[in-house]
Amino acid sequence: MPTQKKSPTVPKQATVTNIRPGRRLLPIPGIKPGWSFNPETREIFHQARKDDVPLPVGVVPPVLGRITWRMANRMHTKLSVLLLDDEGHRRVVSMSALLDGTWADALGQPRPVGADARQAFAQVMRDEVLAAPEMPAVPVKDKDGGILLPEADSQTSGYLRLGDPDEKAAMAAWRRIMTLASQADRTTLAVAAWMGGILASCCQGVNSAALNLYGTGQKGKSSAQKVGAGLMGDNTEAGEIFGGMNTTGNAWFDLLQEIRYLTAGREEWSSSGMTLRQKQEFVSKTLVGARRPRLGRDGERKIGIGTHHGLTVYSSNESLITPGQPESFASRLIQLGQPLFANGDAADE
Repeated sequence: MPTQKKSPTVPKQATVTNIRPGRRLLPIPGIKPGWSFNPETREIFHQARKDDVPLPVGVVPPVLGRITWRMANRMHTKLSVLLLDDEGHRRVVSMSALLDGTWADALGQPRPVGADARQAFAQVMRDEVLAAPEMPAVPVKDKDGGILLPEADSQTSGYLRLGDPDEKAAMAAWRRIMTLASQADRTTLAVAAWMGGILASCCQGVNSAALNLYGTGQKGKSSAQKVGAGLMGDNTEAGEIFGGMNTTGNAWFDLLQEIRYLTAGREEWSSSGMTLRQKQEFVSKTLVGARRPRLGRDGERKIGIGTHHGLTVYSSNESLITPGQPESFASRLIQLGQPLFANGDAADE
């Protein structure tokens, strides 16, 4: 079964106050004299002249974790930071956001004003990032083949993220959903495929597979997709597990590389503006793991963070399988026709 690491302890928040005698102010290394940090209150102070009283500039948000992006061979490719805002929400920001002060936007705070202030905040947070616990941003496999999932807060895709905080009400809702889904064989398969797709990563020599739900409108295709996505985590627009097909190929492939073994879906091919041939080519690229090396501005080849070894779920008004297609495509693209629920009322509910 997939496992996840225990969340790190949340540091105590602080607020900006006036300086009081006895406060321990530490000089911030690497920047101009006059800038100091109080580790107890997490305040940054600035002293314009030697005889002046240090004045508070702002509060450094608690650093909860060092989010690492590794390839399958454990090589680092990117580093992000998990911060805590004043409302207790956890926010993922990039290392570049620490340098330019835009981390404050994600926390709903005013940005540090001036290059020296930005550098002071960045230096304090950088030192804390190095000491923070590592939190993987992408799924990885352990030596026994088990999948270690990233925490809900260390990735922005929405996996493992809970919706309704009322656990009792959520359990009752899921029991009703599964009762309706189990009344039709196609619905049971379409929903269970989201969890079963993770097992594709255990098949040697198989990169990934795809499931396409097709038929006329209002027959339960999107409903079945949304239920399946809800098994994985946040199936709303706030996450990336499920959504419309109005996306670029590069964005979709990058997401699949990032989630590696997990299932993701997109509904309504009609919103993509693609022809049938283009849709088939699009799916073919996901069937080879969505791996797409490309050249950077410096002329060097850029390789993605990994390969997708899982299932992608789509919905469309037409079949994606036509006569004369390669067997490798037809054998790994599974299609389920309508209706997907026992009746229209079940799908609407």
